[in-house]
Amino acid sequence: MTLVELMLALGILGIMSTAVMYLLFGACNLNRFSQNETAMVWDADFAFHRIYANGLAAVPAGSGGMTPTVTTDANGQSRLTFIVPDIANNTTRTVIYYCTGTSAPFKLVESDPRYNVAGTPSTIANNVSSFAVTLDSSTTMKIWVDLQFSATSTWPVRRHFCVNCRNF
Repeated sequence: MTLVELMLALGILGIMSTAVMYLLFGACNLNRFSQNETAMVWDADFAFHRIYANGLAAVPAGSGGMTPTVTTDANGQSRLTFIVPDIANNTTRTVIYYCTGTSAPFKLVESDPRYNVAGTPSTIANNVSSFAVTLDSSTTMKIWVDLQFSATSTWPVRRHFCVNCRNF
């Protein structure tokens, strides 16, 4: 084997190695994107199901007050409160959904006495970029929830849904 053949073989090997590394790097990016996207979809669906289930079961508040109630915090994020029947204890419990943190990405938190650990509310979703809740103007029995998730370098995931409180 001559020196020219050896240099040609090393050049071809170098080009092939570069191509393989480029493909591996692309596969890693695809894997990272897929995992982030899947995690956001799971969080969005889990939050949707928790809010929807508690919204369907919401009951009127005592002494003429209504539930759900919606307020806005200093960061412009909604705070949603339901009063939900606790069948096991023949009472009601207050369930609150809100975002923690001072800037996005927020954590969506559920304060429900059934799931709080040592009095600390449980995080039900990460990477929340906005949580907006509005009461329907025609009735206090219907709320609109807009929940949007985003993480770095991924497409945002959004859930926009309506909850009709049944127990009024």
